Amino acid sequence: MAVLPALQQGVIDWLKLAGGGLTNAQVILANEKGMRPPIPYLTVNIQAADQNRHIRDEAVRDIAAGAPTVKQRGTRRAVAFVQGFGDLTHEWLSLAQATLPQPAIQAQLDLSGFSVLTNEPILDVSSLVDTEIEGRYARDFTLNYLVETDPETQVEWLVGELGMTLIKFDGDPDPLVVPMTTE
Repeated sequence: MAVLPALQQGVIDWLKLAGGGLTNAQVILANEKGMRPPIPYLTVNIQAADQNRHIRDEAVRDIAAGAPTVKQRGTRRAVAFVQGFGDLTHEWLSLAQATLPQPAIQAQLDLSGFSVLTNEPILDVSSLVDTEIEGRYARDFTLNYLVETDPETQVEWLVGELGMTLIKFDGDPDPLVVPMTTE
């Protein structure tokens, strides 16, 4: 499955569970066309996906399958921007943070393939809609996940001998001396 849709669905599943059994109509993707659901509801927007957390990925080599293979693997980071519409959503965003250590939540996150970190506060971004202030809240959650390529068969290594001949020129002020040992 592609990374972005998998992250989106994983965050939706986690928020529904953390909120005490929220429905599909209460946790939706942001920026989708269509009518707004009835308040209260949460929107999920994955931002800044595929940030490399390290300078380079690691090469994972395997020789157990017969022919030697190699695949690239590395950790990535994304930000899930979750916005709540309606006063009750402040509690849902708080529960999303508070329930992270629970075994059921950890099992859901493991199944989704990412871990969640947050040290961001819940922001009050309430706004005037028509003639009333609509309660709106937002929180960023950091997602850490692993990506890896499919294994590729490596060309087998060829072992051989390498020899060289050094030539010393007459009058060479700094002759190269190479100690050589043989076993």
